[in-house]
Amino acid sequence: MQYRWTVAVISLAMAQSPLGLSDAALLASESHGSIAQELCSPQARKPLLAVLPEIAKLGEAELVTQLGDILRRLGATEKELTSWQKKAERQLERAEAPGKPRDRMSAAKRLRGAAEKLARELGADEPNTLLASILLEIDATSQPAHEALGHESFKGQLLSPKAILAAKGEDAAEVAARTAELLEIEVTHTSPSKLSLVRSIYGDSSHSVEAHGVVLHGGIDANRLERALRQGLRGLAFTRWIMTGEVEVPTIMPKRQLVFVDNDPDYDLMLAEALGRKEINEVTYGDQTKARLGGFPTRSGPYVIRWEPESMIASDVVWFNAPRILPRTIQPTLFAGHTNWVALRFFGTGKPAVLYGDAEQRSKESTAKAAVRTETMWRAAQSGIFGARSWIRSQLLRGERVSYSRAVVDQEGKLGGEPLLIATLAAEFLHITGEFKAVAEHQPEKGATIVQATEAALKAEIPAFDERWNGWLIGENEPAGLLQRLEQSAPDGEAEFALDPELQEAVDHLQTVRSQAFAEINAFVETLEIVPQLCEQAALHAAYLGLNEDQKTAWPDAHDEYPDREGFSSGGAWAGGHSVIAFCGDGVEAVDEWMGTFYHRLPLLEPGLCGAGMAIDRDVVVLDTGSLVNQYGSDAWIAWPPAGAKDIPLGFVPEIPNPVPGEDLEKLGFPITVQAYFGQAKEDRTLHLELFEGSDEEPVEAYFITPKKPLFNRLSPKDAYCLIPKTHLSARTEYRVEARCPETKEERVWRFHTGTSTR
Repeated sequence: MQYRWTVAVISLAMAQSPLGLSDAALLASESHGSIAQELCSPQARKPLLAVLPEIAKLGEAELVTQLGDILRRLGATEKELTSWQKKAERQLERAEAPGKPRDRMSAAKRLRGAAEKLARELGADEPNTLLASILLEIDATSQPAHEALGHESFKGQLLSPKAILAAKGEDAAEVAARTAELLEIEVTHTSPSKLSLVRSIYGDSSHSVEAHGVVLHGGIDANRLERALRQGLRGLAFTRWIMTGEVEVPTIMPKRQLVFVDNDPDYDLMLAEALGRKEINEVTYGDQTKARLGGFPTRSGPYVIRWEPESMIASDVVWFNAPRILPRTIQPTLFAGHTNWVALRFFGTGKPAVLYGDAEQRSKESTAKAAVRTETMWRAAQSGIFGARSWIRSQLLRGERVSYSRAVVDQEGKLGGEPLLIATLAAEFLHITGEFKAVAEHQPEKGATIVQATEAALKAEIPAFDERWNGWLIGENEPAGLLQRLEQSAPDGEAEFALDPELQEAVDHLQTVRSQAFAEINAFVETLEIVPQLCEQAALHAAYLGLNEDQKTAWPDAHDEYPDREGFSSGGAWAGGHSVIAFCGDGVEAVDEWMGTFYHRLPLLEPGLCGAGMAIDRDVVVLDTGSLVNQYGSDAWIAWPPAGAKDIPLGFVPEIPNPVPGEDLEKLGFPITVQAYFGQAKEDRTLHLELFEGSDEEPVEAYFITPKKPLFNRLSPKDAYCLIPKTHLSARTEYRVEARCPETKEERVWRFHTGTSTR
């Protein structure tokens, strides 16, 4: 068996320097047939050569290959390598990975000693920074190498000044996003709509909602439009922060008016009405009827949009109004990347699609292979910013090239699929480095190509920019040199992630609960996996709350982190904003508590939930259920308690915020919830619930909460219906739930039995 010794690899040292690959990585990407310079003496290389067969004995083919590559860059000749190469190949032929623990410890000890000897050649007055970068590939913890590169301590890691600047930028961006999400926005309602075009279709049942110069009209439920408008304006507040440093909702002038049509027949009627009023011409009408496009502009100003989910209405608010905040000079790729980032981060969906020729087909082709490789993660990449990061990072870690050049286009409509994700994450990188504003405001020279204009705005050639944003994205992982990977127990440094037994028990309990809830659903649901990075971020937020006790008992404070407080981190702030939290100190008990509430139960039973992270720190239990959630498109009613459930508790578990303001939650009964997903239905559908004790014909007195009529107006979960009995349920009793959809006449009935415990 022959092993390839000369390979182009991404420098592992770049994990220590998120803003750029090391010089060593640049050398690694070139041919190693000739050596530009000898970076260390033969005496310093000899211990590294000697450890090659020992690593090979463990079956670590990848580490052997990488160490051989490092030796060449250090100046090793073919004559030096030949004998050691043959020994290593023989050992690899006989090796049984992962090797004996004693042999692994011995190899790690010798590699550490070789790294220490190499560090002595760095020099004192003018240290060799290229040698230092390569040394970090061997031992990511080498203090002399970090000092030679001018790295400083930041949050327990040694990082370059640029990396520290980026880390602070990440913190600032996360705080700005969380601040924007919590902005209070006053919205005014008008019914009927003042637009005659809208009234011509919907008459007196038409309405409009308005705030900060943005007006949404239509026959769609006013509450949906109001929620979408608020969310969209919060996304625009973040865009304003990017440009001005202030998190505040901009006022759009002149007013931007958007019309949302309730269904396809109404859209066709409005299209014909617009033609009759000369709001559109025959060409536009013909294009619309042939291609079934998603919307059209009118001569008087309002833009008419075909029916969309609520999250996409919010995305439309951002996309149509961002040009009023961003400079006219912004390039299509940067505009698309930024608006897509805002949509993924704030609404869990992408930006509106923009039609351009065969862009949709090219988008499908660009992602076809990847989608087959891992369909769940591709859906997650299109449903949230964490999923998008995970998708691109996984390619980088496999050594694949991900270049911004794939996203550089002269028209926004040409972007889709992976190129759009690349544009999105590159825009995020510019957010955190503080460069976005300058790049967006750059005025291209007359006659410049789109590539030339892009590189001029970035003040760098695209390959150099790729090294920076790729390095930042990979830098989100823990740094690991060859030594650190060797010290792990799994082959090739890929140690399996194992949860603490207590956490594993809690996760198993959650999986059981989800299985019970989904047992009678004849539709696809995602498989839930535990994600190490989400667990790490959950641990950061749990530790933060332990240091800031006053935030535990307040909403939304328990989900926030404040930069001026001890324990703040951007990762912890992210987890706080995407998690359910309990203060019982036990994972299984926390799951049971959440299932006894209304608000905190819902994310646990979300059918699109595909990834989660959990951590416990003393009494604080944090479960991230919001970072990896795919849009759910099937028709399903998910009920809790489910049909046939036994030993259901009698009472409500108090939660904050209080879903029934003014009521003592301790005195209320166990909540009955149905998360109703109506698939691709475009007309409004609702659900009515009633609870009956035993064979009684009179329903149990209960508070009824719906998406349109929440009792706590600041929190109105989409798709969720809840009955909260006004007193505890009776012990050891059968209850009957009746649910019906008035619009479709569909009805379902199921029963459950209570136990004796209050919780």
